[in-house]
Amino acid sequence: MRGTLGQPIIVENIPGAGGTIGVSRVVRAAPDGYTVSLGNWASHVGAGAVYPVQFDYLNDLDPVVRFAATPLWLVSRKTLPVRDLRGVDSVAQGKSR
Repeated sequence: MRGTLGQPIIVENIPGAGGTIGVSRVVRAAPDGYTVSLGNWASHVGAGAVYPVQFDYLNDLDPVVRFAATPLWLVSRKTLPVRDLRGVDSVAQGKSR
């Protein structure tokens, strides 16, 4: 990208706390137009429901582009006695199917 943009690109992979550590750094960065956060639903939506964050996802960040939609999968061993989410819910609630 350096050749295309005419300047170097520095990539910092900041893992931890479901992505909220890296997102926090982006929120606190100077608004110079050079700092970008790349994440997914888990790091930019779900993590805020699980971890305490010191920022507001809706007011402190501006979405720029959607890169891809990635479906989530629920997998289990073949002998699990359920075949769909209703069955998983029944087992979790202690009901037999």
